[in-house]
Amino acid sequence: MIENKDLIDEVRRHLASAPSNSVVDTFAYANAIEGAFQVPLREIQEVIRREARDLGVACT
Repeated sequence: MIENKDLIDEVRRHLASAPSNSVVDTFAYANAIEGAFQVPLREIQEVIRREARDLGVACT
């Protein structure tokens, strides 16, 4: 499990700002932030899915 605090904080901020009943495109969002964190795309997607589940936000 990845424990990059900055990445997790960024994902939480993004998901918390998502309008209610929205669906976050995991791949597009992970692609957009991949360069900033130097973390493999697959790991970023895992963080997004985990945090989305915890926050109750739907994602693809």
